[in-house]
Amino acid sequence: METMKAFTIVGKWWLPNNPDNQVSGILKYNPYDRSSLELIGAFNEDENNDFPIIHSVINGISKDGNRITLYECYEYDRLLSPFASSQFYISYIFSKHHFLKEDDILFESVSYNFLQFEDWLGISGIKLPKAGFSIFYDFQDEITININGLIIEFIIKASRTREIFNVIELKEYAYIKVIPENPKRLEYYFNNIMYKITSLLNLVYSTATFPIRIIANNENCYSELNNKKILNDIDIHTRILSIRIPPKEMEMIIPYLSYNDLSAKLDFYIKKWFEIADTYKQILNLYISNMNQQTYFTDERFLNMARAIDRYYQEKVGDSTNKFKETIVYAAKLANEIEIIINDVDEFADIVKKSRNYYSHYSKKIEEKQAVGKDLKLLELKLQLILEIILSREMGLEKHEIRENMYKNRTNMMINKIK
Repeated sequence: METMKAFTIVGKWWLPNNPDNQVSGILKYNPYDRSSLELIGAFNEDENNDFPIIHSVINGISKDGNRITLYECYEYDRLLSPFASSQFYISYIFSKHHFLKEDDILFESVSYNFLQFEDWLGISGIKLPKAGFSIFYDFQDEITININGLIIEFIIKASRTREIFNVIELKEYAYIKVIPENPKRLEYYFNNIMYKITSLLNLVYSTATFPIRIIANNENCYSELNNKKILNDIDIHTRILSIRIPPKEMEMIIPYLSYNDLSAKLDFYIKKWFEIADTYKQILNLYISNMNQQTYFTDERFLNMARAIDRYYQEKVGDSTNKFKETIVYAAKLANEIEIIINDVDEFADIVKKSRNYYSHYSKKIEEKQAVGKDLKLLELKLQLILEIILSREMGLEKHEIRENMYKNRTNMMINKIK
């Protein structure tokens, strides 16, 4: 099941401090745009109320009985006469549980199912015999990583998602489950953890990815089985980081680094990535932006890569007075230690500098021999590959490991393009 699919829910809605005042309305969720709640009425029809109103929490129930909590609700339209109505933008939707106040929104764990994570992991419990039609399933053990008390688990689940007279469908889902030492607020999982995982998977996939399902656990949302407390899953729906590629249009990945490539030292690599991710957050955000095609314009994509490498130089060398050309020379030489990507480093740095100056200002006064068209795209790809090599080194991969993986996967296609 994907939680990042659009839906519309008709239900009753109310404020937690006034549950008797229930208002009919329609909740619309769109993973690529703002979600909204349209009320046929209003929680308070007093014309003297301030506008707009911000409610941290709104509770609701769908017509099929599903409990829903809306979080971070911003009123953007209101009509009190002749018929009352109000409309809210919604940041987060929690399905299957009612939170009564913002302070209650704490989670013991959050699990992410990323697009194509099953393909990257390459582990399956489905066993097919050489002959006949029997299907066996071998449940897989969790893969556990401990980062100073923060537990990261890779979990594979299987579900029989469809069964009719002549069709049985068995599907596997792989999750990355994050379990901190103590319950954490939603912002911790989204602002601190999710971008680290997303940027890492972008790098090892060598293409865009994002969560297609997010589930969480809260100590007050549980069932009891044999006198044992079992936490129920709460589905989280929110906007996907301005991604411009719907999942159905994503291509099959040929990863730069597969799970099998990293498995021998997986603990080391992930711990290292979590260490550097905070230091390089601005760099990784620029990288994610390009991978997710948040802009289609080559000049902006080129500038993102140039800024990312410039920022890396500042963090690594600590020289804020350097000339930009020196930054590119430094980065290109680092990449060339792995593979000769740039034959003439000085000439390359010069054209990157001129192009960066022009596209940053679009002034005829500084119009030089900047790259245009295919040449500009080529510069962008070269800078991206340089950045990926640098990030791989920062993650702890040895030079020979990077070189070997470059020539057996998608990155090899990029190398052929730019040489």
